[in-house]
Amino acid sequence: VQDWSQACLFWMTASRWDHWSTDLMAGDYVFRRVGTTDADTFLTVDGDGLTWSKAATSFHVAEWVPELCPLRGMTRSPKTYNDAMGEVTFTMTTYFHIYARSIMFRQAFASVLTHLKEQDLYIKEFLVINDWYDGKSLTFNGTFTGPDVHKTRQEMLTFFPGCIGASTDAAKQRPGDQKCSFIFKTEAEKGQPKALNILLDLMVTKFWIHFEDDNVFYQDVYVSRLLAPMYDHPDSCWRRGEQDPADWGAVSTNSGVPSSATGRRLESSTQ
Repeated sequence: VQDWSQACLFWMTASRWDHWSTDLMAGDYVFRRVGTTDADTFLTVDGDGLTWSKAATSFHVAEWVPELCPLRGMTRSPKTYNDAMGEVTFTMTTYFHIYARSIMFRQAFASVLTHLKEQDLYIKEFLVINDWYDGKSLTFNGTFTGPDVHKTRQEMLTFFPGCIGASTDAAKQRPGDQKCSFIFKTEAEKGQPKALNILLDLMVTKFWIHFEDDNVFYQDVYVSRLLAPMYDHPDSCWRRGEQDPADWGAVSTNSGVPSSATGRRLESSTQ
């Protein structure tokens, strides 16, 4: 394909990045170069990049998107999942000892509020947990002269005025209709494992979408598309009411549910 726009269309059509499949080989292709002096060479994965090779190997196209190619827009699922309405919690962990991460967080969370679609239908609430750090933050000039944890938290609330800041204990008493909460951890609660355990304790929904503070949505993403595998995949745990329990595989002896669903807590570790 000579024209880059046609090449992008070909690439994105092959990737089918916005669809899921039970076929593990779906989306795997061998790309061969033709019509040039380097004909009969093949595109192949080499570490963290793609390169041309004499060996023909397949790779999962959806994992690689050329920088010039815009992503093909995601569309709403044709199905509405009534069982999931108001049953999705969106969470994010944040840590601003490096001050630049607070700016990354603003971009990340703004992209969620802008591009995550069907929020009113499926999202119950947004929970953003912020880790404690001592002293000043590391600024762009490489010195620890930036805002302290109290200042960066005030900046969070100023940038997103619709969200409420609260301690972990106060967050447990939040109103049922509160849409966005920033949970401000204490020094005793430092660490990623503790952050995730606090989020697990606060969530009351069936589904969980988690972001880090450097993840970004670059285009519209529909919650119904993210839910689709949970309800439509033939092996989904949400369809087990339709199946013989003998077909579930390993189950825990004390609860009658798969061991992966028993809600084990994460072990704390020193950060």
